[in-house]
Amino acid sequence: MKAHAFTTGFMMGLLVLFVANLVAVHLHSDGGLFEGLGLTHRVMDGIRRIGFPFQILEQGGLVYRHVFSPIALLLDILIAVACAFGAGLALTYIRLGKARAV
Repeated sequence: MKAHAFTTGFMMGLLVLFVANLVAVHLHSDGGLFEGLGLTHRVMDGIRRIGFPFQILEQGGLVYRHVFSPIALLLDILIAVACAFGAGLALTYIRLGKARAV
């Protein structure tokens, strides 16, 4: 039961951060989510920005620019895993607290 609760919390934490990344791409990129992910090319000279909380990739613009930060990618992954781990522990303790109360 403990492993199942932790796995569920961990996956929920990763899902929340994945959705936060998609929202950040949509808000920071010219042309929205699909333009930011490179699925459409409707905005001429648009800038694509990917990454939350740190910007991993910035690409495009009138004078084309491509900036990729592997350190930001590593920090984003570490933050995502740490937050998901915390969510897994929190859900485990919540479920254990309810099981002990019954």
